[in-house]
This record gives sequence, structure tokens and C-alpha cells, in this order.
Amino acid sequence: MPSGHTNGYDSSDAVTFWWSSRPEGQTLTLPPGPQPIGGPGRQDGQAAARVLDAEYASDAAILDDESRHIISLWQRDDRTYQEFPRVARGESDDALMVERADILDVLIERHRLAQRVLVYRGVRSAPKVFGLDTSALSDLIGQTVPLSGYFATSVHRAVAANEFTRPPSSPGPALLELEVPAGTPALWIPPLGDGALAYQGELLLSSYVVLQILGVDEAGSLPTIRAVIVTH
Repeated sequence: MPSGHTNGYDSSDAVTFWWSSRPEGQTLTLPPGPQPIGGPGRQDGQAAARVLDAEYASDAAILDDESRHIISLWQRDDRTYQEFPRVARGESDDALMVERADILDVLIERHRLAQRVLVYRGVRSAPKVFGLDTSALSDLIGQTVPLSGYFATSVHRAVAANEFTRPPSSPGPALLELEVPAGTPALWIPPLGDGALAYQGELLLSSYVVLQILGVDEAGSLPTIRAVIVTH
């Protein structure tokens, strides 16, 4: 299996987290509508990938060379990709990277998802990212979590769990299971980027989103934090 980039899956590098309490009386039920595409099984992820391939086919057909170059920079495994979220967080004044990040923003913003999608994101160190031991992640339930920095996800649970929680950072990794609502700006990378990395099933979200934490499953060796995007 090809060696891929981390693309912000190492959340401590690519995304800054805060959280706040749920407003009084606010429920944690998912919004109404059709069930999201995707799911934890291999076939679920493959089915979601096929739907997204079709949805983004016209984008792939008109993608110019400059845009493909920006996507290839995002996919690099030499840490170049870290400069993109640094720009998004206002931590870099590199004029060239600012220009490249602007192009990446346009690529993400020009397409809004036609339907709800279930995606996954590996977190190598939950305490480093969320400020809580893995045994206390249930304290996040009901919190809202603004995210600053590009947010890479995968439609394949196994890819997020096996490739982007390892090697784990002490004292423990976790997995985010995230529902992305229809209408959310997103960039479906496989038909646009490096074919050798298409198996990762990467759906790239914009440089600022807000999650609502719905639940935490602490069974097994890898806790799963379930969330939905509420602002994008």
C-alpha cells in the first residue's frame, strides 16, 4: 500500500480545537433527511466513494493544471501540506503559500455536497487535541468544537483508523466519525489528485468548521467520537 501524506490527520499540526457548552435545551439529534452515504464497513466506504466520484466528475473534467498542482502540494508527504493550515490560522506570511492557500480555498468552496456524507478522521493523541484523557472523552458530549485549519477526512473508516492513528502519540489515539451535511463546501480528492493515494478516499473540508459532539464510544482499543458539522 502506498505511503501517503498525513494531510492534517495529525490534528495537533493542522487543526486548532476549542469547545464550549451546548446551549440550554439544545438536543443532540441529527438533522432530518435521508440517511448519509458511507459508514464503517468497507462496502459502505466504497459505495460513498462511487457516489462522490460521480458527483465530482464535472469538477475533474474542468480542473486546470494550476489547480492540480495545488492539490498535489496538499498531498505531499514531506510536510509541505502543513504550510496550508498555518496560513489558514494566520501563522504564516509566506506570500507564495498564501496564494496557494487562496486557490485551495476556492477549490473547496466552489463545490457544496449534494447529500450527507459520513466520514472519519484519525487523531493520534486525543489528550493533545481535546485536552482530555481517552477515558474522559465522554465529557465532550454536548460540546461545540470550532476547528481552525484545513480538515482532512476519509470515507473509509479502516484507512483513518489504521493509517492516521499510528504511530499513536502517548497517551492515546482516537477516531472521529463525522457527519458532513449536504451543502457543506468540500473537495473530493481522489479523482483530482494523485492516483496512488486515491485509496485514502479523502474528503477535504474548509479551513473553519464547527462540530457538535454527539456521543463517544469507548469500547475497544480505539475510542470513537461521533460528531456532526453544525456550521461551515
